[in-house]
Amino acid sequence: MTVLQEPVQDAICQALNHYAYRDGVFLTEGLYAETGNKSYLVECLISRKAMMILSLSLVIQLAFPFHCWDMYIARQIGLPKDQKVTKRDLV
Repeated sequence: MTVLQEPVQDAICQALNHYAYRDGVFLTEGLYAETGNKSYLVECLISRKAMMILSLSLVIQLAFPFHCWDMYIARQIGLPKDQKVTKRDLV
């Protein structure tokens, strides 16, 4: 049984854009199993890392509500100290 590659790729992009990471991973793993194309698997794993960074930012924001939490995250991911960072830059 073969998967129609283009609709599955569109579904993966839609899942990742709507933060449905589990659905995106499931579809990507299925596509990889059928076609052996690693590019979507890598893209999905990169998106998981982005989700982990967003989770870290939420935890820090809840733990330090009055501190500059986005500068702390910026230092954790390696941005220079003098560079201005906004929440939108981290997303």
